[in-house]
Formats: sequence, C-alpha cells, structure tokens
Amino acid sequence: MPPALNDELIHEITELCFYESPRAEGNILVTFGTNLGVTAAAHKTMAELKKGLTKILALTGGMPSALKAFSEIRPGLSEAQAIYDLIFSDPATCSLAGQTEYLFLERRSLNTKENVANLHDRLRVVDDDRVVCVCHAYAAQRVLLTMKSFFPDIEVMVSPYEIEKSLPRGRMVSMTRQGWFRSDLSRGLVWGEVLRLEAYGAMGEFSIEPVRARLERIRMLAG
Repeated sequence: MPPALNDELIHEITELCFYESPRAEGNILVTFGTNLGVTAAAHKTMAELKKGLTKILALTGGMPSALKAFSEIRPGLSEAQAIYDLIFSDPATCSLAGQTEYLFLERRSLNTKENVANLHDRLRVVDDDRVVCVCHAYAAQRVLLTMKSFFPDIEVMVSPYEIEKSLPRGRMVSMTRQGWFRSDLSRGLVWGEVLRLEAYGAMGEFSIEPVRARLERIRMLAG
C-alpha cells in the first residue's frame, strides 16, 4: 500500500520516478514494450524516428504478464510485435523505420532487466553511440539505471511517454507527472516503482547511488 501523500512527498516521488533526459538525440532507438499504453509507445517511437537520427531500432518485450485484465494486446502477441505492427501501419513512419541500418524485435523478455540483458546480447555498441530509450514515464528512472548498468560506456537517454486511460469498472489510470497521485491504481503503480528502485538497487541490479539521497528522503517523509 502506498503511504499517505502530501505535497512534498508527491514532489519527491515524481522527481525520482518520472525522469526525462534534457535531450534525446541518439543513433540507437530502443522502445520498451508494454501492455498498457501500446499506442502511446508506438507514437513516441514514431516521433523519435522522424528526427532522422536512428541507425538501429530495437523493440523489446515478450508476452504480457501484468495487468492482463487491462491489456491492449491480443492474446498470443508480444509487446514488441504489437508496437511494430502499429509503427508499420503508418506509411510515413514505415518508410523511416525501413531506412534504419538494423531493426530487430526481441520477443522473449518479461521484465526490464530481461529487456536490457537481451538487448545487450544483440547490440554491439561503440564509444560514440548514443541510445534513446522510449518507455513509460513513471518507469523512466529504472529504465535509465538498468540500461547504464549494462551499457556503462555510452550515453543513455530516456524519451518517456505518459498515458491517461479509463479502464473497466470505472477505474482510471493516469501515469503522468501531474496526475499519478489522483487514482488508487496510479498511486499503487508509482509507489511500486519506488519499491523496485530500492529492492533492485539492494540486489545489485544497478547502482543506486544516483538516486540514494532522494530515496532516503522519500522513506523519511513516508514514515
């Protein structure tokens, strides 16, 4: 259960989880799959492709496992394939994606660590490569830290997208900087990110040092 929230705690959690790079310009574009917000993920990928900088496009994500009741993906389709299908349904974006030197779909991973580990096995990067990651806004910090743990020698940036959707049974999910704290489901998802950052950092999956002070501040405020 998330703690009781006040303005200061909302601010600290928002700044921790909803990270956005000052710029997002790279020659490698990686889109992390999702089962909630597939269209937003595809549209953000299209926007990045239109910058004309992408040489390598990687779409990563296996079969949906979480939030099955609200999944936007039809059974049997991977998250990566669902995003691919949306991108290539648009003729203009299809042409841009087709101009990349290398495009691959990674359809096996079930979590962010597997996303990145499987990418690491297939991407051969050099020192001047720059990676832009398209991902959920509320998970951007964890994506960034996980990517840096596998690719420590290149620049990694995140280009996040936000979603706001009505769900069955009158539920609402608002995964935005301005609205995540306004619904029970959104609060739970974002607080889950705080817990993941703590737990995965403690397990050594990535370095927690860049966010340690803010995590400690959040713990103090949360009581």
